Amino acid sequence: MKEVESGFTSNKSIVVLPFVNMSTDPENEYFSDGITEEIINALTRVDGLKVIARTSSFAYKGKNIDIRTIGKKLGVSTVLEGSVRKSSQRVRITAQLIRTDDATHIWSENFDRELSDIFIVQDEISLLIADKIRENFGHLTITDHLVDAPTEDLDAYNLYLKARFLHLKWAEVPLQQAIQLYKASIEKDPTFALPYFGLAYCFTLIGAWGGKPELLQMAHDFAKKGMAIDKESFLGHFVMGAIKYWKDWDYQGGAELYEKAIRLNPHFTEGYDGMAEIMINIGRFDEALHYIDKSLALSPNSANHFYTKGAIYFYAKQYEEALLWFHKSLAVDSTFPHPKIKIPLCYIQLNDEEKLNGFIHQTENQFDATVLRHLYLLKQGNVPDDSITTALLAKEKEQQRISLWVWPYYLSILSGRTIEAFERLKDAISKKIGTYANFRHFPFSESIHDLDEFQSISQLPKKSPGTAFSYENVMHKKTLDITPETSFFTLKEAEDYLSLSEKLMTEKQPYLESSLTLRSLAKMLDLHPNRLSWLINKYTGKNFKEYINYFRLEAFKSKALEPSNSHLSLLGIALDSGFNSKSVFNDYFKKVEGITPREWVKQHKI
Repeated sequence: MKEVESGFTSNKSIVVLPFVNMSTDPENEYFSDGITEEIINALTRVDGLKVIARTSSFAYKGKNIDIRTIGKKLGVSTVLEGSVRKSSQRVRITAQLIRTDDATHIWSENFDRELSDIFIVQDEISLLIADKIRENFGHLTITDHLVDAPTEDLDAYNLYLKARFLHLKWAEVPLQQAIQLYKASIEKDPTFALPYFGLAYCFTLIGAWGGKPELLQMAHDFAKKGMAIDKESFLGHFVMGAIKYWKDWDYQGGAELYEKAIRLNPHFTEGYDGMAEIMINIGRFDEALHYIDKSLALSPNSANHFYTKGAIYFYAKQYEEALLWFHKSLAVDSTFPHPKIKIPLCYIQLNDEEKLNGFIHQTENQFDATVLRHLYLLKQGNVPDDSITTALLAKEKEQQRISLWVWPYYLSILSGRTIEAFERLKDAISKKIGTYANFRHFPFSESIHDLDEFQSISQLPKKSPGTAFSYENVMHKKTLDITPETSFFTLKEAEDYLSLSEKLMTEKQPYLESSLTLRSLAKMLDLHPNRLSWLINKYTGKNFKEYINYFRLEAFKSKALEPSNSHLSLLGIALDSGFNSKSVFNDYFKKVEGITPREWVKQHKI
């Protein structure tokens, strides 16, 4: 067999773009988003397959961007796109898998099913996608099922998807709405673990950032109930870690649970992001960068991960670098609020009045603009009438806006109200207010860092998270433990099965069927598809498509030179040889032979 480019080291990777809601009711968007996320989660269970995380995938929602551009931006070889139409008790899902190098379609199919079969069809789609990537790009070990039904109650599942849709808007009102829907989902099925985790995380966010410790205790209680149902849930461990961190500021406990979440799902970018947050808090910025870079490897276009990377540089007082990442975050999502809080602080620290004023000009809230201008003047040593500071602090207290609770501290520090600032800081720490979690590295506050009392409250616990663990080991642990190469075949078995496969190809010619798949060939050979995939890739250096197309190519060359076929077109002969399209045939032929089919025939005909 003539060697072609090896598929064993191909880029086995995918981004699942948000499925389009084709239902007559636009409110069903939550359902199409939910289906997309479930398929992403299912594909992350395939060892060796790089799956772009939801945070980057959904950055392309509603945007008409060329597939090749997306592939280049995210570094993936395939894109899955599709649509969902939900009507009464039926669902129609359309999906197509596309190469990003030339935008050709690898596979497409329509699924018309009863809504009650939703988990079965999610599993079927996910397995088909994994199969097609394996056939075209190289060996993957694929389990028999990728989607497990998390509940038997479809109403509970539907309520969960609605809640998650609102939850992921990351704003207080939608979070409150999500809480009610998560509760309704639990009422429908108290044995369904996911809504407990969703509910716990919503309470954690609102409790931590709103200074409401009673909500953090409720978060803990709901998370424990979810863990009692599913103790191996990566999401459950992540939520428990978030509660440990935000409720108790327990860095060690939070990090241990985040690491458990990552080990259960090495593709879970929020786990790495959470670890980065903890490392920022304790001042280990290099390790924070280690973790956020792992998030960005799996989610290269995430507004949240860009923001976190900017925050690392911000608290490390590298403001120019911080600005680069904050602006990248806003380029992905112009509505994301967190970079907008940090960007003007960078300009103030850099003494860049022009850019600060430009940013202030974009600020919709006049109170924010007034505070920023006042902070800039104080930072420059210009001390306006102290009554302005007093008025701003009074106004801030009146508004009680969660996102700006740290402004009063900055105002107090820069205006020389050291005692007042320190009391404010101690109160925030005692209440574990989330916006003060990184108080050790706040800007403007150097004037109090030498105070004995500050040194006392800023001491880290004796126990703190260990050094960053090896991401590469985590990513490949399952593959190494479960499917080492020696477990598939001995050398003698490999040679025997390869001979059997080539004999089958010669005598039965299954490759003449353009619909031949790795699974169908494996069935003919009485082999598990995983074993056949590994065998072909390891011992021929080809992926499945290259392996089958080799036989098709040999059949074409033989038929094309037969005088009895002179009346047939070259494309007709190619299709009779098992190729399913003109482009696939021409591309493969030229890749192997270095010339076009017509040139080859001309050279070899007598």
